[in-house]
Amino acid sequence: HFGSGYLSGTNFLGEAESFGFPEERKLEGLHLLGQSLIEIGEIEEGAQMLEELLFHAPPNATDIHLLIADAYLQSSEPRLLKALAHFDRALIDPDITADTRSNAILNQIDVLIGLGRFAEAREAISRIDVDDRNRSHVLLSKARLDLATARQSIAANYAASDLPPELREDVLRIAQQLEKLPAD
Repeated sequence: HFGSGYLSGTNFLGEAESFGFPEERKLEGLHLLGQSLIEIGEIEEGAQMLEELLFHAPPNATDIHLLIADAYLQSSEPRLLKALAHFDRALIDPDITADTRSNAILNQIDVLIGLGRFAEAREAISRIDVDDRNRSHVLLSKARLDLATARQSIAANYAASDLPPELREDVLRIAQQLEKLPAD
């Protein structure tokens, strides 16, 4: 089973770390251990280990930033601001591949929508080089953004209407609950 392989690997790597990885393999060992912890659902512990790994300036820092960002999105309570910071750091890399950049921006857009930062999400969409591989994902991101923007606009219109204050509060509360629903 795929998950049990990560569990076995995590146990092995955890034991190896407790004895100390050989210096020439330390960064690779910490990376694999952090990734394995995330894969078995120990997201916070794995992300923390990878965060610490970044202080050693590993050569694959961009991949680690993306792994941490994805982990923060998978956690039981997604940590959108932390995920966004890691997507931002990964996107600074001038050597990032076009596909990786596109995927990172698409994930960044979802985070920005989740944070209600629609103007930034729209700007991020404009930074994607659209091609046949990502066209459907870009269109889906645009649709999610349009839906979130429409939800916000409807809530604002109701709040500014002539409704009695107690009804406006109910409408705003419902609109806020709608914004928390997945856009897909």
